[in-house]
Amino acid sequence: MSSKAFASVQKSFLGESENAFRFLTADFGFVGPERTDEILQQVSYARPGLRCRVGLDHSEMSVMTEVEVEHGDMLMIAGLDKLVSAAGIVSGNKIPRNVHTVKTLRKVLTEQAGFLRALLPYLEQETVSDLMEYSRARQWRIR
Repeated sequence: MSSKAFASVQKSFLGESENAFRFLTADFGFVGPERTDEILQQVSYARPGLRCRVGLDHSEMSVMTEVEVEHGDMLMIAGLDKLVSAAGIVSGNKIPRNVHTVKTLRKVLTEQAGFLRALLPYLEQETVSDLMEYSRARQWRIR
């Protein structure tokens, strides 16, 4: 893979991510996007108790989407692949990640956004804690 093609991916990542995940603000009341372009390129969207992060891993040439939930005195973080599998939506290995061109970047972001949209009803207060635990989310005490 040419480094020139991946350089185009890096330049396009933030804008393409914002386009793919715009539904979070338009349809689900999230605030954002918040951009990070220092060590890791990332966009994140938040609403009370819930944050969705989409990042570009330069070393793996892949896109990763994570969900961060505050539940009681716990902070739980899990990857989209583990969450959709735990929710029974689709097997986690069906979540595309690898990006080598801007075309594959768009495709991966669009598909991950679709899976996140399908997952959002499972992230309601009544079910989120069980889902995060079932997905083996990383957990930290925050209070």
